[in-house]
Amino acid sequence: MYAIGQIVSGQLGNQFSPRKLIALGIVIVALANALMGLQNSLIVMGILWGIGGAGFSLGWGRFCAYCPRRLRRSSANAPPRFSP
Repeated sequence: MYAIGQIVSGQLGNQFSPRKLIALGIVIVALANALMGLQNSLIVMGILWGIGGAGFSLGWGRFCAYCPRRLRRSSANAPPRFSP
């Protein structure tokens, strides 16, 4: 599911805001993990694991694309850091 989700999230990333896709991915993973804790069936757990993997792939690709731009923008006005 994760690999298929990467392909889908790449296409969705061209159409929607990275912040919205990251938030949606977090919600999907959180719900899948919460529901997995309530299950007794291995089949249902496997399905939820796949759904969680799809949500993780949805958020991760956009996160990797969004954060470097955000960090460059926020560090442009930051004072220089000196290591002790």
